[in-house]
Amino acid sequence: MGAMPDAAPADASSSDERTTDGEPDAGSTGPETRSPNPSEPITISLLPSPNPLLPFQQAAEVSIAAHNGRVMIAAINLHTDASDTLTATPLLRGVGVATSSDWGNTFGPTVNPGFVATETSDPVVRASADGSFWLAAIGIESAGLAGEQHRGWLLRALPGRQSFAVIHDDLPVFDKEWIAPGWGGGLVMGAEGGFWRFTSEGIISASWIEGPDWPVFGAFDDARGVHFVIGGAVALWTGAPDLVPEGHLRSPSVVDNGWSVPIGALSDGGVWAVYGAESIGKDNQSHGTVIVRQFRSGDLEGQDVAIGDAGAMASFMPAAAMDDEGRLHVIWYDSSGASGVLKYARSISTDLDLGFSPAQIVDPDACPGAGWFPAFAEGAPDRRLREYIDLAIDARRVHMAWTHAPTLPSRIQTSHLDF
Repeated sequence: MGAMPDAAPADASSSDERTTDGEPDAGSTGPETRSPNPSEPITISLLPSPNPLLPFQQAAEVSIAAHNGRVMIAAINLHTDASDTLTATPLLRGVGVATSSDWGNTFGPTVNPGFVATETSDPVVRASADGSFWLAAIGIESAGLAGEQHRGWLLRALPGRQSFAVIHDDLPVFDKEWIAPGWGGGLVMGAEGGFWRFTSEGIISASWIEGPDWPVFGAFDDARGVHFVIGGAVALWTGAPDLVPEGHLRSPSVVDNGWSVPIGALSDGGVWAVYGAESIGKDNQSHGTVIVRQFRSGDLEGQDVAIGDAGAMASFMPAAAMDDEGRLHVIWYDSSGASGVLKYARSISTDLDLGFSPAQIVDPDACPGAGWFPAFAEGAPDRRLREYIDLAIDARRVHMAWTHAPTLPSRIQTSHLDF
């Protein structure tokens, strides 16, 4: 794929700002009470549907960010034909945002932060060091006989504000976008459609339009450039119209690495990636284990460390984040028991080879059990969890957000614990 000219910069000062009600940011001294155990899960409300004839019935694909006591959760809300089915004859999706100003203890109603597209999907919300919250999503419009037109949206809430300003609404994005705070400020984005680097004002400073033609599943930025998970690999983008391979996530025994693949920097300068490795067992059924793969010094194959019970073989859809001390925190689903649960563990130290703490159960009834395994493909009969869950860390508090769906309807839940 060849290089393309940079897109024209956006005029952030003239962005269309649409407000949501909220309170000022909480202080940065930390929550009044702390507990090492997961808090009682909170169920996030559904977004009011723009079409009274197509009420939203389900919620999934959640993203979470936190900074100085403020927590934002973004998720898609879906119209289905009834609350007990995932079938949607006319599909309608809408991204909503719920906010907490008290360290995740309570959340306000879910609101539309400023989207005007007919449908919106695939949200990612992240907080940058200055306290800004960034929200990316896919806007979808019907194009008649031509099908659908997809465009990438980027919104920003300034420090201390809950209202979002629409910074971009026409990025040439087809499918899943991923954003991450930029090293030294600003933001980076990768998507099926291109790569972008934005200034702290949201102006495009570098881009590679028509870059990857497959979805992006995770990202982080450092002095070397932007590191993305693209399909079954980790790659580095430096701003040039090409990618530098950094590691492979698939092996001959693995048929898919799932769609939830968080990545980050190792303390020694390498890259870690946490993923659910799906394989086909002797019973001809899908099985999964959650592992962290570490890539160092040009080793494209990497080294694996199992997270949780490696023998369970029914673990999937992880989310992960590294704290300021270099320890890795992970959540994932495990359906090996009678009920599917959501689990949490963190690395014993900055040396991930030393393993992880015993897993804690966050949600004891998160999804079906008895070895149930999710299907991610569009049109699959049971996409109750869809693709993504998330985790964020703020002042030694771990915020977790996931889809709770032992039975339908599916709902977004959140919990936190302290370390």
